[in-house]
Amino acid sequence: MTRIREYENSDLNRAKEFYINMENEKRQERIIRYLKKKRAVRQSWQLGIMGLVGLQLMRRTSWSTMFIEMTIWTTSIGLIWYLHIRDEYRKEIKKQADEMVDALKSKESHCWIMENGKDIVGTVILKCDQREGKIGYLTGVNSEIRRSLVKNAIQFAKSNKIEHLNLSHNELTQLPSTLYQLTQLMHCDLSFNPLQSISPHFSRLLSLSYLDLSHTNLQFIPAECLDLSLTTIRLDHCPHLLTDEFEYSIKFNPPSLFEICAREIIHPIMADVIKKKKIKKSISLLKTLPPHILQYLSSPDTCSSCGGPYFDTHLIRYRLIHRQDDTWIPVQYRLCSSHWLTEDQRVTDMFSFKPRLFLPKLKHSRLFELK
Repeated sequence: MTRIREYENSDLNRAKEFYINMENEKRQERIIRYLKKKRAVRQSWQLGIMGLVGLQLMRRTSWSTMFIEMTIWTTSIGLIWYLHIRDEYRKEIKKQADEMVDALKSKESHCWIMENGKDIVGTVILKCDQREGKIGYLTGVNSEIRRSLVKNAIQFAKSNKIEHLNLSHNELTQLPSTLYQLTQLMHCDLSFNPLQSISPHFSRLLSLSYLDLSHTNLQFIPAECLDLSLTTIRLDHCPHLLTDEFEYSIKFNPPSLFEICAREIIHPIMADVIKKKKIKKSISLLKTLPPHILQYLSSPDTCSSCGGPYFDTHLIRYRLIHRQDDTWIPVQYRLCSSHWLTEDQRVTDMFSFKPRLFLPKLKHSRLFELK
């Protein structure tokens, strides 16, 4: 059984050993990736090939001989560079492990360990300095463990009213829901993580003024992020994001009768929540419903266009925003119904009569707590 607990001094050597083992498991992949990117490797190989071609022209040897020489050269130069980078990688891991030990001993650091039985399966360190926080040394045998550890660390950061949070270089593929509870967050760095998408729930962070999403695998930006008064949003080096061509399906399956009823039931409650009216009477009536229906009704999503509720069924629409650096960013809209299809229709919809289920966009994760 897995559990997350606070770090203890007796965990120092085990935590360090676990960190080194986890980093060594990634060694092969990282070295190969580094070899492909390093310019000096390509240049030394190219110079050797050019030299062999020059010798071939001077000596007039057979092409089969030259092919063998090229193969030997390619293998040799690759092996030399591989051994060199492997040694450098070992030194870097040792250096980082020593820095991790220093961080564990620091009074400013808060560390958590996830155990499965007696074995460590994940660690995370949150370093807090006044209202600035940095999450690092995040290790875990899978992405779910890493996300659980980050969720736990962010929950602690919330109690410290963190305004600046650095989550960069943590190999996160998804963000924990606790991130959107940091209502005082002003600066968020998510760079150098393999994120493919971010949640529309970022719109709840009303104080956010700086968001760094550079060096990620994002494919689009949620339309809700455009509602934030962001002064800076970094999107450089996102190869899957910056494009001037975008294809998507316009097929749409209508909502089920169950969802249509759920939307009708939840709409007046959402309206009262937004108007800050008391909803105890409505909730007391809802609690007579079976638990699985109550769970379903407690967390509606909101339409990117009209703010109305939806649960399972929604449409996806995109528009392209042209930036000053002559790049294009796909913006994703999640619609409760077919409000619009083209850009002209979207603009018209902005100034048209609002549908009956129109609501200002909800800034809460749940309408009510389940007890």
